[in-house]
Amino acid sequence: MEFDLLDPLIIAHRNLTEKKLKLSWKVSRVKEKKSFKVIQFSPARSGSTLVFNAIKYILPNTKIIKTHTMSDEFCNLPIITTKRNIFDCLVSLANAHGQEVSDENIAHFANILRKSGHSNNKINFTNKLELEYNIFYKNYDYLFKQISNFFNVHYTRNQIETFEREFNVKKIRSKTQNHVFEDYDKATQLHGRHVSSNLGEPGAGCSLTDAQKQIVLKVVSGK
Repeated sequence: MEFDLLDPLIIAHRNLTEKKLKLSWKVSRVKEKKSFKVIQFSPARSGSTLVFNAIKYILPNTKIIKTHTMSDEFCNLPIITTKRNIFDCLVSLANAHGQEVSDENIAHFANILRKSGHSNNKINFTNKLELEYNIFYKNYDYLFKQISNFFNVHYTRNQIETFEREFNVKKIRSKTQNHVFEDYDKATQLHGRHVSSNLGEPGAGCSLTDAQKQIVLKVVSGK
């Protein structure tokens, strides 16, 4: 059975009312302040922590509200979202908890995803930047360029090189693999087992059977 993988690349909370908003936030206004807010909304296990830290490097005075649940109260703020194949997200989530994906626990992990930003609706705000995991994975130049263009700010080559040294996938795995999921660093938002043994490579969801994929889509969609 074939699956349309565009549908599971989910980037909004299921109860969010879709709406179109004019861009009321202006970069020129933000520059006049010492700090401002940005919403970093991502479904669970879709690269949100990497993006969170990249924003901090580019805009150190920014208050970043990192969340897996979208809310209408964020509508007038700049929003950076990430999206990733939902089957990859599920396998990644199971690995982070130190468990294998089985027929017995797949519905459990799918339900966690449903409550953590995955649904069949998309946010439709004009002041948003959408980043796709399969493109920004290990592509720090692309990530920095997209974020800096969105905020109309500049970054340096030194910033990228420093960021890559600190947050490359191998280093993060080395830092976190001997900790449990509940171990958490507030500054970086890294948790235990943050990176799986496959180093976050896209395509992990291919290991799921067709039947397991059907369970995931059914649970996440709430049908």
